Amino acid sequence: MIVLSTDFGLEGPYIGQVKAAIYQQTPDCCIIDLFSDLPCFHPEAAASLIAAYCQNFPIGTVFLTVVDPGVGMGEHTPMVVKAGGCWFVGPGNGLFDRVIKRDRQSQCWRISWRPETLSHSFHARDLFAPIAAELAQGSFPEWKLDLMAAPDPASLENNYFRVAYIDHFGNLVSGIEAKCVPLDSVLMLCGKKISYARTFGECAPGALFWYENSNGLVEIAANRASAASLLNAAIGDHIHI
Repeated sequence: MIVLSTDFGLEGPYIGQVKAAIYQQTPDCCIIDLFSDLPCFHPEAAASLIAAYCQNFPIGTVFLTVVDPGVGMGEHTPMVVKAGGCWFVGPGNGLFDRVIKRDRQSQCWRISWRPETLSHSFHARDLFAPIAAELAQGSFPEWKLDLMAAPDPASLENNYFRVAYIDHFGNLVSGIEAKCVPLDSVLMLCGKKISYARTFGECAPGALFWYENSNGLVEIAANRASAASLLNAAIGDHIHI
């Protein structure tokens, strides 16, 4: 199984081309679209989402994850990470810091292999998809990878104290683990104070509140309204506790 998460969006050819590259190598592969709308150009925000939303997938799942504003510039190492019994394939720009933080036994490899044809701007299709396909087949492409030291988990942050994602309803998903925030905490976002509620129905229509979402993250919402619109909030806005 390959779980695809990118900032490519659903419009245009990009997701289809990545899937075609996978199917060319492993036609029977199951591909799940988790995120096609990760926050553009925000790998740190995406890192919090991937760590939270990867937890309900079976051992051995391959997460092909790409948010890579520096693609083709050689700034970040293309990499494979094994953490929590799953595989993560993508650019080494911090996308996998949170999953490494959660598993102190994580292993990391540099993708040293280069295909015969490699676009300067589409590593997801040409470089990452073939590696993910091999892993999904149960094959470890040892000759294409070089073992590298994993980042020291102690040096990595647990939380991202900003808006990491805005969903279809206008709910504001943070990069903060809810278990780290006391329920009597009052959050501050865009100049507004926001108190805790267990779920939507505990608040009046249009009222803002924060709660622990189903994936363990602090989420700011409004009952039957868009918190993003009410607060004029955007990806990257700081959340104060």
